[in-house]
Order: sequence, then C-alpha cells, then structure tokens
Amino acid sequence: ASPQLMCFAETCQMKKATEADAFESLVAAHNKFSIAYSAYTTEVDAYNKKVEAKETALAVAIAAFESFHPVKDKIATVYTKVVAVFELVDELYDPEAGVCPVIPRDMLPPGFNIVGNFLDACQTATLCHEMMKTHFDEYVNPDTCTAKETGAAANRVCNPPPSPPPPP
Repeated sequence: ASPQLMCFAETCQMKKATEADAFESLVAAHNKFSIAYSAYTTEVDAYNKKVEAKETALAVAIAAFESFHPVKDKIATVYTKVVAVFELVDELYDPEAGVCPVIPRDMLPPGFNIVGNFLDACQTATLCHEMMKTHFDEYVNPDTCTAKETGAAANRVCNPPPSPPPPP
C-alpha cells in the first residue's frame, strides 16, 4: 500500500469513528426526545380528558339548572296558592266550632282545586311555621318572649308554642 492510500485510509477511519460518535450522540438525543415527547403527550392527553370531563360536568350542571327553572316556578306558584288558601282558613277558622272552615270556591285562588275542607296537616304545620316567622309580632310578644293571648291571634289556626321557662 502506498503512503497516499494509507493516509487516505487513516483519514477515512477517523471520519468513520467521528461519524459513529456523532450518530451515537444523535441516537441518544433522539431517545431522550422520544421519552420527553411521550411524557408530554401523556400529560396533554390527561389534561384534555380533564378539560373534557370538566366541560361535560359543566354541561350537565347547566342542563340540571335549566331544568330546575320550570319546576321552581311551578312550585312557587303552588306555594303562593297554598299560602292564600291557608290565610283564608286561618281567617275563617272558629276554634269554638272545632272544625275547619269550608272555603267557598269563589274565594279560592284561580286554578286552585282544593280537596276536602282545608289544607293537610303537613301544609298547615309548614305554613304555621312560616307565618310565625314572617308575622312574629302577631303571635309572640317580643319584649317578654311569651305567647300573645289577646286579639285575633288567639282565634287562629296557628297558635304559638308555649314559652320556654325562664333560665334559672
């Protein structure tokens, strides 16, 4: 072999070794990139699933909220009618007669079809509670925290609960 050919072979061997080192570095960098990209993709997918779940939950909440409005409106209308009938029963009640009053149909709120002569026990108790909260002064003397025994309140369906004993 000629010295020129040997020189060329040595240069070629050095370039091949340098190229092999560079390719090894490139493979290592690519593997590092692949691992990082895979982790990134996994995190992006998890994030997107959370966003999708959040959007689904929001849509469900909005749908539930929207479906609540008609129910709320219907119940509010029924409640208003029941309060009106309760006030009629309360107004017409005569404790000496011992029976609940019969309310003439023309005195009932529009659209209220009453069954029987008065409100059921649950409605009466609920409305008595509400009346005592909203018209507290009619049923209880706020200065002494005792039940009022005079006036129209004594002849009503709702009677205040007995006063608690004074503290020792």
